[in-house]
This record gives sequence, structure tokens and C-alpha cells, in this order.
Amino acid sequence: MKKNKKKRAGRWGRLLVSLCFVVIGAFCGVWIAQFLEETQLSGRPVLEQVLLVALLLFLLYVAMLLQIILHEAGHLVAGLLTGYRFGSFRVGGWMWLRTDGKLRCRRLSLLGTGGQCLMIPPEMRDGKFPYVLYNLGGSLMNLLTGALFLLLHGLLRGLPAVSLFCAMLSATGFGFALINGIPLRLGAINNDGCNARELGKDPEALRSLWVQLKITEQAARGGRLRDMPEAWFALPAWEQMDNSMTAALAVFRVNWLMDRHQFVEAKDLIDEILERPNRVLGLHQGLLQCEQLFLALMAGEDQARIDAICTRGLQKFMRQMRRYPSVIRTGYAYARLRLRDSQLADRLLEQFQHCERTYPYQGDLEGERELLELVKVRAEETAG
Repeated sequence: MKKNKKKRAGRWGRLLVSLCFVVIGAFCGVWIAQFLEETQLSGRPVLEQVLLVALLLFLLYVAMLLQIILHEAGHLVAGLLTGYRFGSFRVGGWMWLRTDGKLRCRRLSLLGTGGQCLMIPPEMRDGKFPYVLYNLGGSLMNLLTGALFLLLHGLLRGLPAVSLFCAMLSATGFGFALINGIPLRLGAINNDGCNARELGKDPEALRSLWVQLKITEQAARGGRLRDMPEAWFALPAWEQMDNSMTAALAVFRVNWLMDRHQFVEAKDLIDEILERPNRVLGLHQGLLQCEQLFLALMAGEDQARIDAICTRGLQKFMRQMRRYPSVIRTGYAYARLRLRDSQLADRLLEQFQHCERTYPYQGDLEGERELLELVKVRAEETAG
């Protein structure tokens, strides 16, 4: 009954988000139509009409991108106000993080995410730390800037193009505020508003948020997962992992086991998680399937089993995440151990070396290099 209720909540959440985007599009469409009428577009050459419409659509994309940046900035400001310290700030594939006392720019693209602001939380006291404003900061920033740009839209009517752009910023701001601020369950995950409401009711989920932020802090300093406290990766019972925040901790434990080369335990845990796919993010599911394929290759499982894991869906995911170190490593293992394609393997090694120059977490790269060496050893053993 509880599981069906969560599924219904997830469907309703996705429906409301879709409806919100439709409303944003409708408002922007009306404003664009008014602008085109004022500029007397119908009397212009066809090419000019097409270019103008394309430019307006591009401006709408820019408005959405700016509101994503403002949303993450809202988390940043809210975190600083409640005792957090700066960790990292990512927009698209560009990421700024503090490491060795300096602010550095790195590259990290995560499928399905437009941006992310990760802060270093204050220490927990009696199992608690501030979380409400940090979670709601992004939505509040979208709401405030939405109101500001709506005011500017009215004040700048004498500058039609600027006024239209302000209207777009206002619509997307209010839309993002609603999508993220109203408590919604979106598929397997809770949005910011739902987290702000639910974390206080679920001590395990609150601990999981704190642990994940602390892991990210250590990773930014070049730390290895294997060297972090084992207590951070302790898992509650599966019945307590209905919250995606807590379920994500199981994924971190898999990564911790992989970094310690405890491959049997990692395989067993991956199998358990993938039996409950609705509890973790789609991104995490894909990364776990990559690890499942890697472990099957290293264990010398038969080709039928390997081909069953390496589905078209997983191959598509690996193409989309082709710059992610663990995905490159899995692709390398597949090229060496399944395809026996040395040229493809060499290209993947070059891709990994390129990734090393821009990837933000040096400890992760150190662990991936060790796993790549194990692949080479395994390939030589099977070749002999």
C-alpha cells in the first residue's frame, strides 16, 4: 500500500511539473506573439522572420539557464546564512570548487542535472543540523527574482526586447520556484520542497544528506573513499530506504567497496539495489549497471551473462556519460576482455587521460587508475 502511494505521488509530481512547463510556455508564447505583432514581423522577409523567431527561442533558453544559475545561487546564499561553507558550484558541465585553499574550475557533466550547489554542512548535534533553508534557498531565489523581473517587465515597456526578456525571466523564475518549492515526489526522488518537509521526519535521510555532503567535501580535497570513516557508509535496513536520499547512501557504499577492491561484497550490494530500481536515481541506476558489467567482466562470467547486462539501454547511458571516469573504465574493460579490441581500448585510455586534466576529484581518479591496472592484468591472464 505504501509503495503504491509513493508511485501515485511520483506520477502526480511529474504531471504537475509538465503542467507547469506548459503554463510557462503559454505565458512566454503570448508575450512573444505580442512582441512579434508590435515589430510587424509579417511584413518582413521570410529569412528575417525565421531568424527573429529563432533568436526569441534562444532568449527563452538563456532565461531558463539564468534561472538555473540563480536557483543554485539561492542554495549557496541560504547555506552560508545557516552555517554551511562553500563546497562546489556547478552549472551544466562547468564546476567551480575549493581545493587546496583555491577556487578552481573543472568539468563534470551528470546526466539529468542542469546544475548543483554542494555545501559543507556544520557538524551534527543530537543527530540534527540546519537543512530547511538550504533546501528551500533555490526556490526562494527563483521566487524573488521572478517578482523582480516581472516588475522590470512593466517598467521597461519602452524597450520591447528588454521587456520581453524580463518577462521570460519572470515566467521561468516563478515556474522553477513552484516546481522545486511545492513538495513533490518526482519519480523516485523528492524535490527541494519535499526534502525540506520530509527530512525532519526521517533521521536516516537527514544523516544520509549530511554524510553525502561530507563525502563530497573530502573528495574535493583529494580524499579516497576507502580512507573515509566506515561509519559513514553504514546502511540502515532496506525498509528504511524508501527515501531516495537514504537509498543514495547504498550507492556510495558500493563505490566505497569498489575503492577497497571488495568486489564480491560490491556485486552482492549492486544486485540488491537493482532489485529495487525505483528507490535510486536513474543516474545511479546507470552507474551501478556499469559496475555490474565491470565486475562480470573481471570475474570471467560467460558471454551470455555479459551480453545480458550490456543492454542497449546501458550502451546508450555509457555514450551519454562517456566522459565519466568509471564509465570510461568499464568501457575499457569491455573492449579488452569482451571485444578483444586493442585499438578501442587504447582510444578509451586516451579519453581517460583527457578526463584526468579536468575531473574535479583526484582521489576518485587514483582509484580508477588502480582498477584500470587490474583490467590490464586480467587481460594478460586471459590472453595467456
